[in-house]
Amino acid sequence: MVKEITDTNLADFCKWFAEWHGRKPVEASVITTCMTGYFSTYSKAADKLLARCKALKLVAVKDGIATIIV
Repeated sequence: MVKEITDTNLADFCKWFAEWHGRKPVEASVITTCMTGYFSTYSKAADKLLARCKALKLVAVKDGIATIIV
């Protein structure tokens, strides 16, 4: 059974990422790679998770560069 990843889980991930890696802009693939390990998921799912983060305004993504904004 797959555990559902909630909006709160995504916010917690973004806060963890910002504390661990800082808030400087990085390639979006860096964040999705971290998501695959953090959430024990695969890359296509992580791409969808990053899109959810963007919709929730947890991250800003422009031209393949992502910035954590929470």
